[in-house]
Amino acid sequence: MEERKGAAEGRQKSGFALIEKLILDGEAPQHIKIAAAKGALPLSPLSLIRLKVFLKDDSDPSVHSEAIRAIEAISEDELLTLLKNRKCHSSVLAFFAEKKKEDRRFLDVIVLNPSAPDETLMMIAGSAYAETLGLLITNEQKLIACPALLDAIERNLSLNDLQKAKIGELREKFMTGKVTIEPGAEAEGDLQEEASLPDIDISSILGDSYIMGGNEFEKGPQDVRSAYQKILMMNVPEKILSALRGGLVERQVLIRDSHRIVSLSVLANPRISEQEIENISSSKNVDDEILRTIGRHRDWTKHYSISLSLVKNPKTPPSISTVLIQRLTNMDLKQMKVDRNVPEFIRGMAKKVLDSRTQKTGTYKKK
Repeated sequence: MEERKGAAEGRQKSGFALIEKLILDGEAPQHIKIAAAKGALPLSPLSLIRLKVFLKDDSDPSVHSEAIRAIEAISEDELLTLLKNRKCHSSVLAFFAEKKKEDRRFLDVIVLNPSAPDETLMMIAGSAYAETLGLLITNEQKLIACPALLDAIERNLSLNDLQKAKIGELREKFMTGKVTIEPGAEAEGDLQEEASLPDIDISSILGDSYIMGGNEFEKGPQDVRSAYQKILMMNVPEKILSALRGGLVERQVLIRDSHRIVSLSVLANPRISEQEIENISSSKNVDDEILRTIGRHRDWTKHYSISLSLVKNPKTPPSISTVLIQRLTNMDLKQMKVDRNVPEFIRGMAKKVLDSRTQKTGTYKKK
């Protein structure tokens, strides 16, 4: 039982690693990027801060602003802990070296992190206080590997006499070849690696999901039944990937998934067609957020049949249907105001819109 549970957790973590890769490769849809920027994906703190730093430069304003907001919300203690970790990504260290360039606490931690890139250390060396320069000078291994870093330190006006003497000694050793680099040797003052993170209970964060009206697929053609049974065995991250990349049958099933991240991912699938969107718009087995998303999509609602389906669907949020109803023809409004399958308030709206148009027409005729 424990082995089975461990295998399932391993598959879930592997699935989220693939989602992280989708984001870093620029292939993730907006809602997943926003979830990452908010820290709503069950990834390690190191992975989440890397994604936040990555997404701060996203071309989508909503993703960009969410990532910036999340970065600003990180407490100083939490940030220092992350920056100390040897596994902290170099892009994170580089970003905060610039952002916190006036704060010695952060620069000292970054300087002592073996993952800090040479360019970041050279930037710090150019303007750091003497105390931080002292930490840089103790890292002989790094200075031997990157002589340009030694040059950057020497140009800093904060360098004191003792540090200048130390640099002189280093240069003499470099020139005479007296220094040898021992493989795996650590710089003086190197920080201890952080304890490994505890396992994340993914189900408590994203929860389980199910297919709404799934019995229908069990009675369908063989290919549909087969796809449905396969999807039932998937965890949430696997469903997300299938929704983003799967074929027609997978999309038909996963659009009904009770988990919004899964079902919304179907709409981000590049192969989804306008006919599918129309079918989804009339479905009563989808989350109302799906219908809201379609209703806000100009390229989809410019198709009359999609707008009509959304207005007639009782699950469509009123904020969408009351706007789209203004676009419908008088013929459809007449049918709608007596259609008992249409929500009562929409039938009332159809009558009001129709009456309003009739009054305007009568006014024009009188003139």
